[in-house]
Amino acid sequence: MFKNLKEFKKSGYSQKSIFGIANECSKIYDYNPEGSCDNLVSIVEDESKIEGTVIFQDYNDFRKKEDGSIIVDENSDVLINVDKTLAFDDASFTIAHEIGHYVIHSKFGKHPGYAYKFPIVQEDNVLEYEANWFALGFLMPTSLFTKFVEDFCGDIDIKTKIALISTKFNVSTLIAEKRLDVYSSNRY
Repeated sequence: MFKNLKEFKKSGYSQKSIFGIANECSKIYDYNPEGSCDNLVSIVEDESKIEGTVIFQDYNDFRKKEDGSIIVDENSDVLINVDKTLAFDDASFTIAHEIGHYVIHSKFGKHPGYAYKFPIVQEDNVLEYEANWFALGFLMPTSLFTKFVEDFCGDIDIKTKIALISTKFNVSTLIAEKRLDVYSSNRY
């Protein structure tokens, strides 16, 4: 399954384009933002969706101490590894991030390759930023996010706003803050 695979290459898509792709994929895959991490595992493992495998492993099992990884082989078989010590909301982000590699970088399994997600993304690693943007847009689709922010997060302090977003979309406060930053700057 793993012979002769190369690391995925960056797509070159804009942040806005990636958010658009992520929004469409959340609809196509029938993602429920109020669901659990199991919802994301089901998307990966469902025959009518990605038809892959998600394995939760001990952090020490990973070669490079990454949060997660994805491998898409020559037969379009998909394997996603996730550090099982991650908190629920971080595991959800990691799986969505790896789905981003599958969609954007392997073109839905048409291009074999691999990618690793480390806890801290290097500033020049566009490949990982693209997958992060996808995960933000997938877990918190623009239309749902916008409606929630406009309806429930009006004139409240930023910490409360982030906490509400985190709770609503089952993401960490750090991820909620990053999504709110994108929304506040770009309105998507």
